[in-house]
Amino acid sequence: MEKRKKCYNSGKITGLPYLVAYNNFLAADYEIKARGYEPVNPMDKCWLKPSAAWWKHMVVDIWHMLWCKAVFFQRNWSDSRGARIEFQLALALNKELIYQK
Repeated sequence: MEKRKKCYNSGKITGLPYLVAYNNFLAADYEIKARGYEPVNPMDKCWLKPSAAWWKHMVVDIWHMLWCKAVFFQRNWSDSRGARIEFQLALALNKELIYQK
């Protein structure tokens, strides 16, 4: 069986109620899977508490993104400072960019 390429899930977290953000990422994971990728969801992959400093979450998130072939941007990504940073880094690293419909 062929191994699926990993795709990092990027979207807004800060400023949203936790469950709203979590459900947004979960829905995006289904779309990523439907496109044939293995989703890498920062809300599931992080060992930090949600209350940890924003910059600490960004360090962990970027580390996860580095190992992915593609980055999936949720509709709300441009409203997120972190997702905008991830976008610029994905461009610089020549990652495949995928946008939510």
